Amino acid sequence: MMMLFLHLFSNLDVTEQCHNLIYFWNGKPLAFVLKKFAAMCVPVYIFISGYGLMCKYASSPDMNNGLRILKLYLNYWLIFLIFIPLACYTSPSVYPNGIVELVLNFVGISFSYNGAWWFLLPYIILVSVSSRLIHFLSSCSVKECVISMIIAEALSVTGYILVDFYRENILWKELLVVVLNTIYLLFMFVVGILFSRYKLFDKIRIAFTNQQHFVVITTMILIILKLCIGASSLIHPVFVVLLLSAYVTLKKPLWFTRSLQHLGKHSTNIWLLHYFFITVFCREWIYSFKYPMLIFVVLFLISYISSVVIKSINQVICLIVQRVF
Repeated sequence: MMMLFLHLFSNLDVTEQCHNLIYFWNGKPLAFVLKKFAAMCVPVYIFISGYGLMCKYASSPDMNNGLRILKLYLNYWLIFLIFIPLACYTSPSVYPNGIVELVLNFVGISFSYNGAWWFLLPYIILVSVSSRLIHFLSSCSVKECVISMIIAEALSVTGYILVDFYRENILWKELLVVVLNTIYLLFMFVVGILFSRYKLFDKIRIAFTNQQHFVVITTMILIILKLCIGASSLIHPVFVVLLLSAYVTLKKPLWFTRSLQHLGKHSTNIWLLHYFFITVFCREWIYSFKYPMLIFVVLFLISYISSVVIKSINQVICLIVQRVF
């Protein structure tokens, strides 16, 4: 949901054309300023990915990452085979832009068809090496883990700085961008693994379980501070860790937790799908709702309903494959 909000309102010119009822104290629409918070979507996701894969490793070192990657690719290819032909029909001047570009997008090397897909291959690379990385970090002492974090942070900053120098549609440069993006994501992935290894969230939850008012006030201060500081990826990690720590400490109603669990099952599809709706298919219609929160709800509902359809098709294909083989 953070990602959808970010992609909708990251452009000030577009946001100012909406009916903005609330403005931040710098005079800019609140929807535009909130992008500084929503921009943390990638480091939040990659942190949780490292955390979850470490939990998986702790329960069974045989993580079966090959099957996990295959399922992700099959899901991606299903969406690709449905939406890219539609995009070719509605925007023939942009899609498919040659057979080479088609193949590069199909395997995830290029993301020219959908800007939100830049994350796909770097994430797959991290998942593919996660068992060895987790095994290494699990055998490290606290001092060695700290050193590993420092090295990962140095690499992440390097990747973040260099990646913009190589954004050209030349194969070796596109491959280099994938590598640099993977390096950029490495630090939060490592931090997530170490948080899981040392059960830091459990310790934080126990320490602040009877201090809900303090956690709520602290969370609000952190959010306001983040909105004031900026959206640079170099300052995300600190806020990601602090805000997630506050989140796991807060008592949440059961309906809220179950709602997020349900939406979590559609998160991959929503990520892969939503960008088509605001760039290719119905951008003007979505923004015609004028009010930022209404625009956000409309995009979310379209993406969610599309995800339900995609999951249904995926289930039918899986049943057919099982019967055949």
